This record gives sequence, structure tokens and C-alpha cells, in this order.
Amino acid sequence: IGFVTITGATVSPDLRNVRIFASVLGDSKAREESIEALNNAAGFIRRTIFKSLRLRHSPTIAFRLDESLERGDRIERVLRRIHEEESRVPDDGEE
Repeated sequence: IGFVTITGATVSPDLRNVRIFASVLGDSKAREESIEALNNAAGFIRRTIFKSLRLRHSPTIAFRLDESLERGDRIERVLRRIHEEESRVPDDGEE
């Protein structure tokens, strides 16, 4: 599965569907493989949750890749580059 961090979850109002968001360290292939492995284990996780919580219905679990950390990192790099470029360009009012 690799290094996986659960970053969030959404549950449907009727508690029948759960979407779990996970961030995975590694390249895109490793991320896809990890999410696939988690989805393959979803049945086991579903049974374990059902037994532990004694729910009326066992929720369907789906894992999704959370790309918000990568997007945030990309935005931060762009902003840092813009800031560096602006600090190198002298102001027109300065002499």
C-alpha cells in the first residue's frame, strides 16, 4: 500500500456510503496502486466497521485519492517563484 495518510471522509446522510480521501507518498503509479489496494481491502474494512459499530446497515466504502496537498504545494511553488522574480526586478521609482 505504501505510505498513506487518511485526510478526510464524507458520509452520506443515510450512513450507507462512505468516501475516504487519502494522500499517498510517491509517484503517480504508486498512488494509483495504493488507492486500488485500499479499494480491494474495502470489503474487509467494511465488515470490521460493521462488527465494531453495530450499525443497522454496513456502509459501502470507496477510497479516493486526495490531491489537495499536491495542488497546494504546486500553488506555493508558483507563488514563491513570482515573489522571487518580483524581488529581482527593481522598482521604477527607485534610483
